[in-house]
Amino acid sequence: MFKKFLIYFLIIFLGCFVYTDAYGAKSSKMKSLPVEYNTDDGMIIKGNLFIPKSKEKTPVVILLHSLGGTQKNWEKFPYTLASKGYAVLTLDLRGHGQSIYNRKMQRRYWQNFNADIFRKYPKDIILGIDNLKNYKQLDLSRVAIIGSGIGANTAAIAAPMRKYQIKTIVMISPTEKFYGDSILLKLVDYGDRPVFAIAGENDRLSVAAVDKISKIAQGEYKEIVYPRGGSGILLYKSKPEIKTEILNWLDGRL
Repeated sequence: MFKKFLIYFLIIFLGCFVYTDAYGAKSSKMKSLPVEYNTDDGMIIKGNLFIPKSKEKTPVVILLHSLGGTQKNWEKFPYTLASKGYAVLTLDLRGHGQSIYNRKMQRRYWQNFNADIFRKYPKDIILGIDNLKNYKQLDLSRVAIIGSGIGANTAAIAAPMRKYQIKTIVMISPTEKFYGDSILLKLVDYGDRPVFAIAGENDRLSVAAVDKISKIAQGEYKEIVYPRGGSGILLYKSKPEIKTEILNWLDGRL
């Protein structure tokens, strides 16, 4: 009886490892580290860094969630990216998830932010890249930013900032305006670097934005407009093929 129980236990135990590996990176081939840094105005931004084991310098992919979401919305995608040789930084945008405290341990939620606070998001991301300098394995000359919803707009504004030469951006459900700032003007500053835009047809604001982006893109450009699927992270979750499209896009561009 004990022997039979032991066999059942081993089957279940080993099955758990197979289940985990089916999503991408095996734990033996990568490490996951908590990330924390302070912004200039005292907010504490938290996230996670996934680093594949490699003897070579590793390009970096940054994942930015939608308004009201958290880094967990990307589910197993960071592991999939890490299994392909990318280091992955997932962040809770200020006011979201674990990034709700300032240095005085006062809570600050996105629902109470004004436009001036939201416009700090892109700089928060650049500070996040600054925070990666201590990880010698990471190649900060090869960085991609992938965002959905407000994360897509944040990516579009952060990418042209001169401090880092962001190699490519992927925008899921972008809009033309970001709290008074024009995404289109920022993408002009981004120059001829590759841009990939994704929208769902029932999200009219995003479809209109993608159409205008296609007209002002100066370099390699790709767009997908799905007939259904919602907006932002909901679109991402309803269309599993988006992950494959992103992986194919990153290949050779990062």
